[in-house]
Amino acid sequence: MIDYQDYRQDGDFMTILNYIRYNCLAAEDEVADGTSLDLALVRKHYRLAQAIVAEELDHGIEYDPWGASMVRNLTDYLLSQRRTA
Repeated sequence: MIDYQDYRQDGDFMTILNYIRYNCLAAEDEVADGTSLDLALVRKHYRLAQAIVAEELDHGIEYDPWGASMVRNLTDYLLSQRRTA
């Protein structure tokens, strides 16, 4: 699992991470709107937070069941397309 211990005390990072956990399909601008944080700040932390959530989903940790289901369905579809190509 990704070690983000150094970021746990960063309130902005944790806000972004928690927003993505509960809205795992949210884009950067949606996170900025949903958290009232500056878009530049969201962009600074977005990729790491998204990677952490993706890893949590891979390990069965779900905060957003609907979004997780969409991610699984898309992954299954892409894998099936890769096998037929």
